[in-house]
Amino acid sequence: MDRDRARASFEEFTAARWPGLVRVAYLLTGHQQDAEDLVQSALERVALRFYEDLSESQTADVLGCSAGTVKSQTRHALSRLRILNPHLLEEAVRR
Repeated sequence: MDRDRARASFEEFTAARWPGLVRVAYLLTGHQQDAEDLVQSALERVALRFYEDLSESQTADVLGCSAGTVKSQTRHALSRLRILNPHLLEEAVRR
């Protein structure tokens, strides 16, 4: 899968899952805006690491956080992606 198709697939996946992800995040935060921010933040980490091909330290610099934060949040996001859409994850990692 080429980069453009992978990006389109990821965008399609996030658009389809956005409402459910935000509902779950709302249960954690109790506030709609915080829930949306939480989901967007998790998706940014995955996109920067795997679709933009940035290293953990480069991703941390872009997001203004530690490399450890990028590692742990990326690990959690990838675990969830493996459950929700294993095909999407296979394509991202294979490139």
